[in-house]
Amino acid sequence: MEERIQRHQERRPSNWHTLEAPLNPVGGLQGQTARPRILLLDSVDVWVSNLMLEHEGTSRLELEARIVGAVRRFVACVQESDGEAVIVSSEVGHSLIATSPMGRQFQDLLGTVNQAVAEAADKVTMVIAGLPVPIKPLGTFP
Repeated sequence: MEERIQRHQERRPSNWHTLEAPLNPVGGLQGQTARPRILLLDSVDVWVSNLMLEHEGTSRLELEARIVGAVRRFVACVQESDGEAVIVSSEVGHSLIATSPMGRQFQDLLGTVNQAVAEAADKVTMVIAGLPVPIKPLGTFP
């Protein structure tokens, strides 16, 4: 995994700034002296997973409220900025249903979070086999 991450980072342009904020990207952004013109959050699914593990043992309803609240705060932070945001997430609703309770909870939570992000977004694009498929608005792609 470390090698994979390293290759991924090496492909990025040298002028990109990386902010590691595995539990609180809003706090990470607020700690910056200048907001980025373009923000890439990669990825929502890893963030949701990190929050689930951080709050393991929390009731299902409280965990959902925490995570959805954190995502809504992130979306509000992005909407208040002058820049643009690209938010990456996995679509786990097209795969098999997880066999473990935590896996099913992750799938449910990520689906809820993805819906909240998509609702707030101007554009939503699904990438399938490397091909962009426009979801919102229908029939358009930049």
